[in-house]
Amino acid sequence: MKRYISSIVIIAIMFCTIGAFYIYTAAANSLPEVKIVKVSGNDDELKNVVISGNYHIGNTNENFEATKKGTTYFSERSIFERLDLEKGKLLELRKNYRNFMRGKHDLDSIYEDNELLIYTELNPRYNKYSLDFSILNKKNKKKNSFKVEIPNYKEFTEVYFHDVQRVGNELKVITENNRRSDQDKNKIELHVYTIDYEQKKIMKDDIIASKFMGNEHTGYQYVTIYSTDPTITNKYFAIQDNDVKVQEHQDGGIDEQIVKSEIVTYNYEKEKIEKIKVPKQYYDAQIVNDKDGTIYFILTNEKDVIVSKVNIDKHSVEKIRKISLPEMGGNQHQVIKINNGKIYILTSKADANDKNTFFVMDIRSGQNLYQGKITQSKQKKNSNIELFDFEIN
Repeated sequence: MKRYISSIVIIAIMFCTIGAFYIYTAAANSLPEVKIVKVSGNDDELKNVVISGNYHIGNTNENFEATKKGTTYFSERSIFERLDLEKGKLLELRKNYRNFMRGKHDLDSIYEDNELLIYTELNPRYNKYSLDFSILNKKNKKKNSFKVEIPNYKEFTEVYFHDVQRVGNELKVITENNRRSDQDKNKIELHVYTIDYEQKKIMKDDIIASKFMGNEHTGYQYVTIYSTDPTITNKYFAIQDNDVKVQEHQDGGIDEQIVKSEIVTYNYEKEKIEKIKVPKQYYDAQIVNDKDGTIYFILTNEKDVIVSKVNIDKHSVEKIRKISLPEMGGNQHQVIKINNGKIYILTSKADANDKNTFFVMDIRSGQNLYQGKITQSKQKKNSNIELFDFEIN
């Protein structure tokens, strides 16, 4: 009898869930379309852009994604689409190499070129750290898997994976290792492990940066400057190496103030390290490592975006572009991204509605490639759209 009751309960829950899903979907039909309306430039600049936000009216709050093709609300997705949160490059790889990508979810662990697709996983099992590799030959579809132990792993309390690249028949893996110490100070080291993937062994272990952890008044920050696409062949691995002053408040809060900063780059092919002193005005700037290896600093205020470039050869930071922002009466929010030599700027305000703007410029030439505004197709009284972020797929 209990078995039949359980079956009835399960069926009832299924009907309620599916019924609620279709009711919710029907309600979504009354939601406005969020449009990206061109003011100037070429619509093709929006081809891979997805803007995410929220529509609000009364008790209704709906998240959406807007592209040049139209708007998709979360409630319009199927149950299965809601469960699948992967998008962009990771989703593309999963579609093209479904078997190989099974169980692989970290984009930073992937390297891909015309010949190979590589997934690297740092395995901390029982603190016996190893690097586990899965390599797919895209031409003959053969798969090669192997693991190598981190040399002297017993000397490290923690190891963190940062990047993997291929140079010829070798892999370069960068990790951040916390070295044990008999003294009070532990040492942080950035290691480059060179692995011959045909012989399946580590050929070299180089340290490209290291420092002792600070005390209660001083500290350090190794901030990895990830590439806009970590899966492709990248010329450099880059970090911002900060010395910080730590100040404790009576309420238990902590402030960290950067007192010294430099950019450290490692050239994968040349195995060369460069250090560039960061001027004080850039200590808290946004940093971007573009696909071609160019590192940018981005400074913003309510009127302007200032873009500067790190010149690795000259060991300098050079201001290259100043971009004026639209007037929105203060309290606006900017999301700024750089991809393939272009800067994308989303400027929005919670109550701005059709005054939200999207802008694309070629950084090198300064040419305005696109300018548009984000609006509702049928704006209702007291309705509002709030824009959070955007992606370039």
